[in-house]
Amino acid sequence: MTRAKPRYDGGGGWKLKQYTEEQWTRIEIRVSRELASFCPVKNASEDELKQWVHVTLSEASDALGTMYWHTQRLTNEELRAERQDLLKVLREAHSRLSSVSHDLELMLAVGADVLGTRDKLVELMRFVEMNDAAIDQLPRARRAIEIRHEAALEMAVRVLRVFKEYGGDITATADTDRNYISDSVQILRIVGEALGLPFDPTTWKQTLTQARKSSTDLQER
Repeated sequence: MTRAKPRYDGGGGWKLKQYTEEQWTRIEIRVSRELASFCPVKNASEDELKQWVHVTLSEASDALGTMYWHTQRLTNEELRAERQDLLKVLREAHSRLSSVSHDLELMLAVGADVLGTRDKLVELMRFVEMNDAAIDQLPRARRAIEIRHEAALEMAVRVLRVFKEYGGDITATADTDRNYISDSVQILRIVGEALGLPFDPTTWKQTLTQARKSSTDLQER
């Protein structure tokens, strides 16, 4: 069976979910509706609810973006694929610059150094070719499940801080048998699902417990 070519995105878009303004507005509307009964502000007005949801989602999205950007990287196989594609483009450009016609070169602006640029490409290709051995020395890329767990933990810390600042009481309860899940866990579940982390309440309960252990300001007094 032929294996699919490794996919990569050198611009980093693969690390972070990008939302259009319209998509983000829809998320805020949906989350506002689902979080309405868990708002920590007593008798909150519509504006107060919107403000809490807006701050909560912004903090959650920023937390996920930060964690994905700093912990997720291309696999060694994807790096090799990108390296080969880059070398191919550089070699093609080098070949094209080597065969620029005299007539076209005369038409270029004064200072356009076609041959000098070609030589710079040769220098760059040498650096790219040297990277092959360096890729072999890289550690294994983190598994997606590991990265998602760390991202969920960071998101939980940020979301719970907002909840606490608005007067919420942080409790880690997810008793599905008795059909009782604490507001703190429900909030994490709803926000997580909206931003691409559709974990069950028990998982969010465990994440909340970890968040408390890692952040003194979230610990019980």
